[in-house]
Amino acid sequence: MAIVLTDDKHYKDIADVIRNEAVAHGAKFKPESMAAEIKGACDYKYYEGHLAGDAEGFERGKQAEWSEFWDSYQQNGKRTYYSNAFGYQWTDICFKPKYDIKPTSAVQMFDSCNITDVQACLDKVGTKLDFSNCTNFDMMITGGGAIKRFGTIDTRGAANISGIFNGGTNLQTVDLFILKDDGSQVQGTNRPFASCSALKNFTVQGKFGFSFSMQWCPLSKESIYSVVNALLETATGKTLTLPLSTIKARFETSSGANDGNTSEEWLTLAAKKSNWTITLV
Repeated sequence: MAIVLTDDKHYKDIADVIRNEAVAHGAKFKPESMAAEIKGACDYKYYEGHLAGDAEGFERGKQAEWSEFWDSYQQNGKRTYYSNAFGYQWTDICFKPKYDIKPTSAVQMFDSCNITDVQACLDKVGTKLDFSNCTNFDMMITGGGAIKRFGTIDTRGAANISGIFNGGTNLQTVDLFILKDDGSQVQGTNRPFASCSALKNFTVQGKFGFSFSMQWCPLSKESIYSVVNALLETATGKTLTLPLSTIKARFETSSGANDGNTSEEWLTLAAKKSNWTITLV
């Protein structure tokens, strides 16, 4: 088979073979022994190129399989029914949607899943999770799944947010939680924040117009401000329940005092929503 030299580096490799052969054999060096060595150098470069081609082909194959899978799973971007879509078998490694996810139903959408950072996964592939048309969030992450972070969750398309984070024992952060501005949504039959024992970072846009409890949530001070400020000013007979231990720690008057529930800062904040009963447990 003819050997094709494709670049200057190949010639240098051959020259190195000749020099090495000469050093090894000295005066006994025989030009006729060069042929096999030169062919070996060329064959090695061919082998390296073959490996590079295999690697490139492998990557193209992976990309094609990824594309074909998500074309089918997301119906070429037209899928809207995502109930039970991403269960326990899903992880950060395989959650790489090709199209924006735009659910109209998110019932148990992430039930018991092993994805940890939903937003980070989406950022890596340049897609979005758009809940703006979702009408049902019931028990979206139930089952104590691994999710620690969501990006934006827009609930304005739903009449109620029944159980949206219920059972999310590992959930730590929701970058932005959007409610209707008029506070017309209701809690529904399942408590939205039950068992959210790690939820610390929670920013709210819009208004809560229903009684609810976040007694499980070790919210940051900024998040407490966000939640309280989101209580509807015209609501009557409504109750917000927060953890006493968290209020004591976040609003303490000095390090270690643990007296935040009687601090002027906390009392002033709570007084801004005097139409609500804020209970500490």
